[in-house]
Amino acid sequence: VRFSSLYHKTTLLSTVSNQKKESRENMAKINMRDYYPFYEQDEYVEVSDELAAEMAQWERTERSQKRKKYRYRANYSLDWGKGIGQYVVFRSAAPDEYYEKVITHEQLRTALATLSPKQRQRIYAHYVLGLSQAQIARCVGVRVSAVSKSIYSGLVRMEKCLKKFF
Repeated sequence: VRFSSLYHKTTLLSTVSNQKKESRENMAKINMRDYYPFYEQDEYVEVSDELAAEMAQWERTERSQKRKKYRYRANYSLDWGKGIGQYVVFRSAAPDEYYEKVITHEQLRTALATLSPKQRQRIYAHYVLGLSQAQIARCVGVRVSAVSKSIYSGLVRMEKCLKKFF
């Protein structure tokens, strides 16, 4: 009995050590300094082969993007579509446009301040967050007609307030 239990323990230990060896063989060493600029010295870490492959693919993609930016003299991200990036990067607002935008924002804040909290929240949810009136009604727990009337009366009130500025 004693021999067989010793045999099982030895077999178990050898199986565990073989699994550890196999798992070490499936591990790749990476230098953390290659991926993270805040490492000042080389520090090697063992990671799985899949993770090492993903990190290598990410590195290749980054180098490719940098090469494209250099070749095409692109000072914007190449992931942006339809020239949006160029428009944002290369368009600067004139001082009068900037001043007009600031004044408009102040006027809108003042007009919003005249509304009741319910109207303000519903107008914000509808126009800024893009929720439909039905979604707002479900969230608040009222009928859609109540939300619609609240938004409409709030807009009328804001219009009266904004007419004072013009």
